Amino acid sequence: MSGLRRGGVDGESTLEGELLAGLGTLKARVTTAVLGMAGLAALVLLFREADPQLLADAVSRIGWRPVLLSLLSFHAGFLLYTLGWYVLLEGRLSFRDAYLISWVGTLASLIIPAGPLSADATRTYLAHKRGGLGIGEAASSITAHRITMLMPFVVYVGGGSAYLLLSGMEGSEAGARALMLAGASGVLVIFGLLATTSERVLGGILRLAERLTRRDISAVRAIADDYLEGYARLRENLPLMVKVVAISLGGWLMDMMPILILLHALKPDFPLLAGVLVYSVNIIMLRLPLGIPGGNLGLREWASVGLLEALGLTREMAAAVTLVASDVIALLNQLTFGLLAYLIVLKEG
Repeated sequence: MSGLRRGGVDGESTLEGELLAGLGTLKARVTTAVLGMAGLAALVLLFREADPQLLADAVSRIGWRPVLLSLLSFHAGFLLYTLGWYVLLEGRLSFRDAYLISWVGTLASLIIPAGPLSADATRTYLAHKRGGLGIGEAASSITAHRITMLMPFVVYVGGGSAYLLLSGMEGSEAGARALMLAGASGVLVIFGLLATTSERVLGGILRLAERLTRRDISAVRAIADDYLEGYARLRENLPLMVKVVAISLGGWLMDMMPILILLHALKPDFPLLAGVLVYSVNIIMLRLPLGIPGGNLGLREWASVGLLEALGLTREMAAAVTLVASDVIALLNQLTFGLLAYLIVLKEG
């Protein structure tokens, strides 16, 4: 453990500097601002195509009780998400710190649109600063946590894709798009797992980075070695990993419940697996590193509304569900609680 801590302290300035250099340039900020405005414009265009009165009626038909229940489910899912990471850390970080750090990481992923990278980098840095974990140790726990969270997601994507195939919708434009997204996400998942868990692949990436930048990255290499050592230790602890996967299953279920609750409130006969499919596509769009702030704001809503329309909802009903589920229950909550957590962390130092 002490070796991991030393590696984290020695590499802290290098890691932090690289992250700030990559994410804080003027060009990156301008690009983010432009893409953010494009996302907002796409969102406005999407809702302009809906009849305002019918859209308001659809939101009213959902009612406040399903929205409240969805909010409770969303927060229960986030608690389970945090619990999974806390269990992986085996008490080396308090649950309160893990909870706050997870919220700040979520905020970072919305503001710095780099896919999961910005959230993971934020969690790694804060776990080191607040909990004294080594950089490699913190990063390996986050990788293991992400992998255990992927397993239930694969199950849900599989269930949604099965619905497409069984219903014969795969030939439609929306169905083909959903299958394409599911396939692309599968490729990205496999590449991500190889890049973050294989010593050979990670070593190759570091060697390539060293050649391209023509800089000595021995400090980063030391952190990578600590990271792989920590990940191997977690991977070999089968009872621990099984426990975290079980927690992840519950977390994903709670996270998925809001859209299922809202769809049931608006259209009680809406197929359950179709709701799972819509949720899966929404999460895939949220995670794709396209550079648009707010979890690919605008593009995500277009994909969800298009799929819901293909599944039989009117444009107004599809827009109402998407607006409440994606932008109120998810995005607004993430921004609000992420900012509150950030202010608490900032105040506590």
